[in-house]
Amino acid sequence: MRYFIGIDVAKFKHTACVIDTYGTVLVESFDFTNDIIGFQSLLKNIKPFLKKKHLVGMEDTGHYGDNLRNFLLDKQYKVVMLNPIVTSHIRKASNKAKNDRIDCFVIANTMMNPNFYRDQHAQSIDYATVRQLTRMHHTHTEEINRYKCQLQKSIDIVFPEFNSLLNTKYSKTYLEILDTY
Repeated sequence: MRYFIGIDVAKFKHTACVIDTYGTVLVESFDFTNDIIGFQSLLKNIKPFLKKKHLVGMEDTGHYGDNLRNFLLDKQYKVVMLNPIVTSHIRKASNKAKNDRIDCFVIANTMMNPNFYRDQHAQSIDYATVRQLTRMHHTHTEEINRYKCQLQKSIDIVFPEFNSLLNTKYSKTYLEILDTY
C-alpha cells in the first residue's frame, strides 16, 4: 500500500492530509506553520506513514514551499511537485470548491497518477537556484533596457545630435558626458 501526503502551500501556513491508495482518508486536513516548528508538527502527524511507501506532494507554485521541500528532502523523504494547472483542472472536474482543506486532498489524489508529478531530489534544489538566478538576471536585464529607453527618449528630445557625436552608446565616456551635463 502507498500513502499520499498532500500539502497545500501558502505564505504563512500550510495544510496537509494523508490518504492511501484507495483514497481512504487516514489523516484529516490540518494546518502547520511555514517554519521549523510547523515542519516538526507536520512530521509528528505523518510519521507513521513515512516509514512505508509514501509520496509527499505539493504544488509548484513559487517559493513559499521551498523551505518545506528542502526540509523534507534533507530528511530523505520522497517529495514530488505537481503542476498547479493540473490540480486546478482536477478540482474543477470533481466540482470541488477552492480552499486549503479541500486542496490538500486534491493534491493527494492527483499524486495517484505518476504522470501528474515530478520527483524532487536534493540536486533539484541546485536547479531551482539556477532557475531563480536566471529569472532574476532576465528581470534585471529588462529593467536596464527600460531605463535605457527612457534615457534615449530624453536625449532625443533635449539633444538629438548627441548620439551622432560618439560611436558607442552607453560607454563609460558617453555616460560621463551625460552625467556632467
